[in-house]
Amino acid sequence: MKTYTDTEVDSLIRLLADDDEAMLTLVGDRLFEIGDVVVPTLWDARMRVSSAIRPRIDSILSRLSVDAGKELAIQDWQFLAAQPDELDLEKGIATIARSNFPDLDWDTYRLLLDNLADELAIRLTGVSEALDVVELFSQYLFQEQQFTGSDIAYYESDDYYINRVLDRKRGIPISLSVICLLIGQRLSLPMYGIGLPGHFIVKYQAGETEVLFDPYHEGKVITREECEEMIIRNQYRYSDDFFEPYSNRMILARMLGNLRNFYLQRHDRERLSTVTHYFKLVTKD
Repeated sequence: MKTYTDTEVDSLIRLLADDDEAMLTLVGDRLFEIGDVVVPTLWDARMRVSSAIRPRIDSILSRLSVDAGKELAIQDWQFLAAQPDELDLEKGIATIARSNFPDLDWDTYRLLLDNLADELAIRLTGVSEALDVVELFSQYLFQEQQFTGSDIAYYESDDYYINRVLDRKRGIPISLSVICLLIGQRLSLPMYGIGLPGHFIVKYQAGETEVLFDPYHEGKVITREECEEMIIRNQYRYSDDFFEPYSNRMILARMLGNLRNFYLQRHDRERLSTVTHYFKLVTKD
């Protein structure tokens, strides 16, 4: 902790209203240098500043204090989960990630997804056939970028959180599917999450044309008949209802359910409690 005065801290907080990036970096670095002793002052200040300045304080709070970062994440989740309409999928998965990585800067991953989408936009120019779109999409993401499914026998917590999936380019079926959906949203592609029993895939629906593909298996195109075989093999009763698109709320709930099972199996009571709380809020349980 560096020597400081209350006057200096107050001045630094006022400077957070400056839009100059270099100034904001200097202010953030100085507050971080002073240390977590300023956390109570920052908490008080965030209640008084405008909504435009609050995220800047929140970013610093998350860097200074794990507990503050987790508290900010749960506040954001409570607000998101309480929305009556369709939820923002990207905000949801970013907030789930922050529950375990409180100082996460999602802007880094937003830019990464933007870049992936920009490259795909070039490759998909002039392509209109549904199957061609899916094949080019999968070729880029799973062959060139080398996203892949994690070995089911060795799942790690990093396979469930989208920031770590983007870092490592591997994950479980739903996390890889969500990455496809987030890129698809950026390109206005008609992609939807499909929650099969024991598996998660993506549907591309252009008018009456449906293409199902499996991000966990390198974007392989699959038929309903193959899905039916897999469902029956996993000892579930088949229903066409399985192919109805998941809402964003349902996707987030399923991701949290997977995390809950993961931490339950590993007897991680603290993280289990966190994801269960998130799960109950989003399912209104």
